Order: sequence, then structure tokens, then C-alpha cells
Amino acid sequence: MWACMAAAALARCAAASEAPVPTQTGVADRAGEQLQIRADEHGHLTIEDPVNLYRMSLPGPYWKCRTARQLMTEAGRQGGCAPAGAVPPGLLIIVQNRDAPAVMTLELLPQRFLLRSREDLESYVSGRHELIMQRGGAGVELGPASYSEERGMILARAEFRASGRGQRQKYLFVLCFVRPQGEDAHLYQLTCMAPEEDFAWVADDFEHMIASFGFTGAASGEFFAPDAPAEKLPKVEEASASAPCGPGYLGMIAAMGMVFAVYLLVRRRLSRSQI
Repeated sequence: MWACMAAAALARCAAASEAPVPTQTGVADRAGEQLQIRADEHGHLTIEDPVNLYRMSLPGPYWKCRTARQLMTEAGRQGGCAPAGAVPPGLLIIVQNRDAPAVMTLELLPQRFLLRSREDLESYVSGRHELIMQRGGAGVELGPASYSEERGMILARAEFRASGRGQRQKYLFVLCFVRPQGEDAHLYQLTCMAPEEDFAWVADDFEHMIASFGFTGAASGEFFAPDAPAEKLPKVEEASASAPCGPGYLGMIAAMGMVFAVYLLVRRRLSRSQI
């Protein structure tokens, strides 16, 4: 569902008619939630979500932000897989560059869990990477991967490259593990995507978004729970192999491949019309 929705909605976003980005302060209504957007003196757009408890910064107005509700509404108008008004679980926002086929998505995964140790965490992350490779086949390659502890979170980064539709795309996945006080762990996922030939051009902007992302709630002093029962440990859920619009990494890869293809087609048509 999310794959076809993203392709349809972003194809529309690539067209000439675009909603303006707020220059000072704006509020987007998303299923009863309030997403606050404001500009600072440097021209950066700060996004803050008091419901999903995160804050992040966009480098400038040349990055366009859409909420899950906005995407689903646009997809419904364009005949996407999902009905208008439906909000896919986990997807919070999608940010698109106005001048290049570059996209960043932010998700808050619905699963809540505990991890006993760093070994548990790395095993879970490795399982997710293996699933990407398994489902992607020969067209997906795993690049550099690393871990760090920043801003009260444990971050797991990994790069992937995927071939499709005559083009190679590069993906940067950043898993942000945080354990709020008195709760099980939450997992936010930042996914940065662009054609491989364009990725370096927007890499600094992607890093700006990643470095600015932070959990705004109160975090627990201890992330790991050594005595956590087995049923609390996270599980890597496989995406459906038969559903063409199913969720998961491969759905995202397929969707972004279509987005890039439509984007380039639209740009070529606009260029020819201006000759």
C-alpha cells in the first residue's frame, strides 16, 4: 500500500503545481495531531511533533515536507492503491528536494520492545539488513554500516545500493533507538534516497537532517533491560512476497524507483516545452 501511495503522491509532487512551504510558522493537521513548522534566522525549517515526540531541521525551503495524511489524500486523488484519508502505520513525514529526485522519509515503527544487551540490538539490526538483501536479490548491495550513541539515542546507520529501471539508487537507513522513561523502546527510522549520481550533491543536506533529529520526550537513564522476557524482544517481520503494494523495504525501493523515473520524465518534458 505504502509503495504505490508514495509513487502516486510523489509523482504529483514532481509536477509544477506545488503547495508553498511556510516561511515563518505553519501548522499541519494530521489525524488530529499538530505538526509545528517554523523558520529560523538561518532559513532552516524546524519541524516539531509534540505527539510523536521528535524534532528535526530541514536545511532550507528547497526541501518540501508532506505529512502522511497529505500523501494519502494526494494518492487518492491520483488513483493510488490506498483510499484517500487512510494513514499508513508508522509513516510520519516525507521530505522531497525541489530541484532533484532526492527524498527523506521518517517513520515511527509501531512495534514496542525491549533489548537485553548490545548483542540483541546488533542481532536485530543485522536481521533487518539480511532481509533487505534476501528480498532484493542481486540488485541490492549492502555498503558501510556503523553504530553510535547520540542525543540519548542509539543510532544504527547502513548504506544500500539498488539497481532498477536502468538506474542505480543509493539509500541511507538510520535506525534511531530510544527508550522513553517508564516505557518500552521506540524505533524511529530515517531513510535518505537519491539516484547514486545525485546522492553526493544532497549528502550534506541529508546529514543536516540526521544530525538535527532528536527525541523530545524524557528518555530512560538505562536503555537495555537485561531481564527482559523473550516475548518482549523485537522480531524482524518479513514483508509479503506476493503483495505488489505491500509494506517493507522492498516496497520502498520499488516506490522510489518509480518516483525517480516519473521525476526524470517530467523534467525532460518541461525542458522540451521551454525550448
